[in-house]
Amino acid sequence: MIIYNKWLFWIGMTLIVLSFVQPWLGSIPLGRLPGDFYWSNDDGTKQFYFPLGTCLVASLLLYLLQKIITKL
Repeated sequence: MIIYNKWLFWIGMTLIVLSFVQPWLGSIPLGRLPGDFYWSNDDGTKQFYFPLGTCLVASLLLYLLQKIITKL
């Protein structure tokens, strides 16, 4: 169980670092995937963004990562 906690810690730290570095990594299309909903009214004063496609991809990747870690 302690090894699993260490993995979770390092995965969390990696995600935090990637969130700070992501603006400089323009080639990663996160947030602009098919299935991401964006709505804006005509004058642009109100906007709504829901990243459904990005959430599904992130969920799938985290699920696969969990499966790999638990097999170790």
